[in-house]
Amino acid sequence: MVTLTPSAARATAHALPNPRLDAVNRAVLPLIPRSIDLFPSCPLQRRCYIFGIIQDHASAILQRGEPINDRSHRSTEHGIAMTIGEGIRLSASAPRLSAVDLVLDVLRTAILRGELPGGSRLVQTDIATQLNVSTTPVREAMRDLASEGLITLDAHRIGIVREPDWDEMVEMVEIRQALEALAINRAMENITDDELTAARTLAEELSEETHVGTWVDKNTRFHCIFHRATHTRRLVNVLVALEEGGGVFVAQAQHLDPALRQRAASEHFELLDAFANRDNETALRIQEGHVSLPLEAYESRRAD
Repeated sequence: MVTLTPSAARATAHALPNPRLDAVNRAVLPLIPRSIDLFPSCPLQRRCYIFGIIQDHASAILQRGEPINDRSHRSTEHGIAMTIGEGIRLSASAPRLSAVDLVLDVLRTAILRGELPGGSRLVQTDIATQLNVSTTPVREAMRDLASEGLITLDAHRIGIVREPDWDEMVEMVEIRQALEALAINRAMENITDDELTAARTLAEELSEETHVGTWVDKNTRFHCIFHRATHTRRLVNVLVALEEGGGVFVAQAQHLDPALRQRAASEHFELLDAFANRDNETALRIQEGHVSLPLEAYESRRAD
């Protein structure tokens, strides 16, 4: 049985060894009991989500070489203000999620962060009980996760978290690179100023985003703008499916190489500039290298 509690999520994280992540956990773990005491009425699922944001926020602080102390730091993620050392304060602007979105967000984030490792069993009734929802939104959320390639569903509708298969990622990169020339040419012909503006907005958000699950979601939305701009139905279907299926590898790559996120964010702006200048050759060169970033991170770690 999978237990989606804050302490279990932090204590049993199954991401690959990462000294910086260990330092983050040592800094963040002592805050969890204090924050529960301060906010006893905060729903469990909201605590799970907030604690994940705190960990990513602390990670960003350490990456900048700053100490984690009693200074106040503000996160724009869903309007949540976080005060390190003093607990958590939810702003009035925090949105109310639907039950399906809430379950989907909690499970997707736990999978992408490595807290639900490959092989974990997701039983609908157990999850519904832990998140205080009915089984209907859990069933819908698990169906969405299966369509994204994050889990499989057995004959009894029990979800099994998929093990990242890096051989599959190799195939996905090869297919993407084979299609990129066609996709770039079609998108360059058809993309509108409004679509480029929407893509640039996402790129700016990605450059500041620290929450892994949210980053992967926005990254997918960013690239799908260009895929859909090809106006070629079958090509769009293939590219979107590959983009969504690669999300777990994108997330794992960030655990393997934390610097990958900023490199990817920089390339997003380079791609936007190439499209703005209608420079097909540069856009193709950027995109062919960009799609292989997760694989590069994996192969680099394996070589070590």
